[in-house]
Amino acid sequence: MNSFLKGNMLSSTRIFCLKGIKCLKDMLKRMRPTANTRTSTLKMYIIQQKLSSFFHPICACLIILFTICGFIWITYLYKKETIETFSKDPHHLDPTRLFQTSMTENVNVKIINTLERQEGEDRQYNSSEIHYTSKTNGYSADSFTRQTNADVRMAKRPEVINIGIQKCGTGALNAYLNIHPNLKVMKTEVHFFDKLINHKRPFKEELKRYIKMLPRAFPNETIFEKTPAYFDLADPYDLHRMNPALKLILLVCDPVRRAVSAYVHNKAHGRYSKDKSYEDIIFDKDGYINTTEEVIIRSRYDKPLERYLKYFPRSQFLIMENTFLMSQPTLAMQEIEKFLGLKKFYTNETFYFHKSVGYYCINPSIQRDNAGCLGRNKYRFHPYVSEENILKLKHFFQPINDNFMKLAGKKFPSLMYF
Repeated sequence: MNSFLKGNMLSSTRIFCLKGIKCLKDMLKRMRPTANTRTSTLKMYIIQQKLSSFFHPICACLIILFTICGFIWITYLYKKETIETFSKDPHHLDPTRLFQTSMTENVNVKIINTLERQEGEDRQYNSSEIHYTSKTNGYSADSFTRQTNADVRMAKRPEVINIGIQKCGTGALNAYLNIHPNLKVMKTEVHFFDKLINHKRPFKEELKRYIKMLPRAFPNETIFEKTPAYFDLADPYDLHRMNPALKLILLVCDPVRRAVSAYVHNKAHGRYSKDKSYEDIIFDKDGYINTTEEVIIRSRYDKPLERYLKYFPRSQFLIMENTFLMSQPTLAMQEIEKFLGLKKFYTNETFYFHKSVGYYCINPSIQRDNAGCLGRNKYRFHPYVSEENILKLKHFFQPINDNFMKLAGKKFPSLMYF
């Protein structure tokens, strides 16, 4: 293909040069005084003589020659660049692609502002209490994306969010989903709806700011975000008006074990004094459970789920036990694939059991970092808790767990103690 284009370029250059030389000869002949000028008027003869003396034929020849050479050189450079571009990307010369690409760059993947104004008065937010309503905006699920070429990444809203529960295996699930070819996973927690959102500003402006934080994705990719704090610290109404068709994944685990894991996590981040034990945090001086402690409050699953069910139907939830994900990752991920409508990707070869770590990891041929396992901070040791204190916690959480399972419409063995 390169030799063909170069051949055409040289042949066209030769023809152009020959024509230029012929035109130059004709011009010089016309400019020289001949016998025919005797028949012309004296005025025309004088003008011709003056022009001939002022614009010497040699000067004219040089100017035309330099002009032709410059034009040939520019043409050569242009065709050389075209040949190199074509050899790197055969589709680059497609006029349709060039037009669509330029349109995409000019638009800069603008997010269409199609959110309708909320009816009624603006909601009032208080830092100590969140009020919940059942208003909807009635916009379509695709109203924030501009349809572009299939080879161009777009800015769009997430179609699925892992909303929690914190310390119930959400990090492992994020790593498992990250290897799916049709998912565009946000690897870090965004914390937009629980920390960054400003309810004093118009929601559509905040929504644009949120979408800019997310990765861009191809049309055939689903954007996935994971922020466990959304389950109990965010307002479900915000997620609903962001995307009413949003699918929600919720990993649940034994709240007694979760409270211990949250204590270890908080201590590692310096939120607890090093000299305070787990019992010092969880129980008061009389041995009763400290119900105002954060690790206890966030281990109560029923109230947050009740708030979410006011806005999202049960069919948009996938509530999974983390023990199922940890012990049978292939089956668990295949269930998530089905829930999200993704192509089948996970097989028995996707995961392997790492004996030293004690958990399933991703096949190193797919994920090389850490032999396919999570970072060391995900495998922390839990402190010893006496059987008496564990029993106290189980009696405390059992009625809460029962209410949660009733709302979820499903039984979870790790939430049933007795």
